[in-house]
Amino acid sequence: MTGMLTLATREVMERRTVLIAALAAGLMPFASPLFPGVTAARVADARDVMALVVAAVLGISVALLVGASVVGRDLAEGRLGFDFARPLGGLAICGGKFLGAIAVVLLVVMLALAPTSVVGGGIFSTSIPSSIGPIATPLGFMLIAILLLVPLAHAVGIAFRSRSGWLTLDLVACAVVLLVAATAARRLLVNQAPRLLTVMAVLSGLLVILALWIASVVQVTRGRTSLRSGHRAMSIALWSMLLGGVAVLDGYTRWVIAAGPEDVITASGFSAPRGDWAVVYGTAAGRGDFEPMFLVDTASDRFVRLGSATFWGGVEFSDDGSRAVRLETVDGEGDRFELQVVDLDTERPAMRETTLSFPVERFGSALSPDGRRFALLQGGSLSVFEVDSGKTLAAMRLPDPPAAENVLTRLAFQGADRLRVYTVTASLEIHELAVGSRALTTISGPAASCAWSALSWTPEHDRLLGWSECAGLSLLDGRTGTTLVDILPRKRFHGLLLSDGRLVLTGTEAATGMLELFTRDGVLVRTLDLGPGDRVVVGGEAEPGRLVLALVSGPEFRTDRSRLLLVDLDAGQVEELAEGLVPAASPTRWRSARPSPRLFYRGTALVRFDPRTRQEHPLAGR
Repeated sequence: MTGMLTLATREVMERRTVLIAALAAGLMPFASPLFPGVTAARVADARDVMALVVAAVLGISVALLVGASVVGRDLAEGRLGFDFARPLGGLAICGGKFLGAIAVVLLVVMLALAPTSVVGGGIFSTSIPSSIGPIATPLGFMLIAILLLVPLAHAVGIAFRSRSGWLTLDLVACAVVLLVAATAARRLLVNQAPRLLTVMAVLSGLLVILALWIASVVQVTRGRTSLRSGHRAMSIALWSMLLGGVAVLDGYTRWVIAAGPEDVITASGFSAPRGDWAVVYGTAAGRGDFEPMFLVDTASDRFVRLGSATFWGGVEFSDDGSRAVRLETVDGEGDRFELQVVDLDTERPAMRETTLSFPVERFGSALSPDGRRFALLQGGSLSVFEVDSGKTLAAMRLPDPPAAENVLTRLAFQGADRLRVYTVTASLEIHELAVGSRALTTISGPAASCAWSALSWTPEHDRLLGWSECAGLSLLDGRTGTTLVDILPRKRFHGLLLSDGRLVLTGTEAATGMLELFTRDGVLVRTLDLGPGDRVVVGGEAEPGRLVLALVSGPEFRTDRSRLLLVDLDAGQVEELAEGLVPAASPTRWRSARPSPRLFYRGTALVRFDPRTRQEHPLAGR
């Protein structure tokens, strides 16, 4: 220990002129009032910032210079043999030299900050954000930089001084490490896992620092006075650790994005309007903030990976259930969308890209019933595209488009050749586009006392269901926007348009679940008491006229306090199917007003439940 400290002291003393220069440079911030734009009130801040900049520049520069020369210069000049001739071990020599190098760099930083610190600035400055911990302060980053740059400069210096063939290996290995690390980082970035990427970056940085220090120690202790032998030992040690590290990183990131539905812990999802396919997404075990999303065939457990369940990555099914599309950000950058397609009626469905891409800004989109056409509203521009070829079938600007923040906008195909755009401000406006002839018709509905905040539409019977805070629920004609009947001007019930055009309203009154059935013209037919409960969740029609819903008790939404019911709307009978199941309704009931009666939540898991056979099959979650 004494010998190591003696060597460290010698290294510091040999560089005392550098320390004097650092102290002199520390006086430079006092000239900051002479800089243009620095007012009298900002002199102290300017001085402190300049002191930090001077200390950082000097610290980084000296770390590089000292790291490259502390061992390499002595080896090149043949002076390291004098140290090994003494009764000192390789570890003591290595420790003394590098301890001295770090001490020199730290003293340079401290001396550069000393003059401003004496007058209350520098390390005592309130401009240094120390409230979130020293690691986040400029001085903390500077310390990390020193621990990285000293061994890095040493390794680079030894590699170039040795002039051996191992330098080629160093360059190739460095390129491989950087390429694999960048690929793994991009994999997490594209799949929207920024927190996991940050953790991996921090761990990778720590591995690099550790590997550089170990390789530096190996170079001194194994190579001793031989540059070439030391370079060889250093390269083997350094690249063994770094190549192994990036191999683990690459394997881990591949494992992260290879998650399947069985890996999901807390699952969410919704089903296609028809068929057995459903969207399943949620948090997965051991994968940080990466939330995988899948298309799952609930009948056969086949699935298609969709990447990350991001905000912009919503999935839309065609009405016939044969196709699903997704607008996904291009390369995870977030400034453009590309349209991705999955054909669900094939033997091996897979996500494929199309030639269609769009800027991020959009008001709404729609998929035709057969999934072959895609409509997009951006600003006031309405466009219809052919999905497979990318051909633009129609493009025009809506007359007097409202501002995005003041409008509720919904798009819907009425068949493959007719597109409607519903916009709601003070009144309902309907723009109908004949795609083939590119003729646009605009109909303005009657003004409302307050705007609707939600709309549902059933294409089979061309009916709209609008809800507003002041007017309650209203049934409207889907083509003209004419109000057919104001159903519930005061009750906060939820509405569902059935396959035959009838309307069902569900809600609670006095802690009792209620169901009201209306004709397609808004005439009340039947009122059913569903039993005690605080919330009704509708799951759709198991078959025409037979509605599946759940009644949840308690102030919190918990599936273990739910009862799954089957309601025969024509007979007025209510049958209990199971306990602890809640329908997984679609996040939007706009395109198809009938959520699936096949997908259900049980706790944090998603299950398939057949209301007819009462058989349950787990899909994802635990």
